[in-house]
Amino acid sequence: MWISKKTKIITMIVGLLAIATTVFMLFLDSAFEGKAWQKVPPEKLGFDSDTFSEMLADIEANDQKIHGILVMREEQIAFEQYFPPYKEDIL
Repeated sequence: MWISKKTKIITMIVGLLAIATTVFMLFLDSAFEGKAWQKVPPEKLGFDSDTFSEMLADIEANDQKIHGILVMREEQIAFEQYFPPYKEDIL
């Protein structure tokens, strides 16, 4: 089966993001243990909600295998999405 260069690059980036996310989550778990993270609208932290919507559509359209996405700024959650069978507490 032939896979386009763009698809290979996207797959590589998604793989790297998955690894980075895991490492980041381990860091956050130890750095913020016992602290509750507040979820706020992305715009409040300088993000554009449409960007996250486009990202989710691209992930779905390309059948990417992603466990979850967490975007934080200033110790607040701007965006959080998990993909079955994974959940917030099961990555």
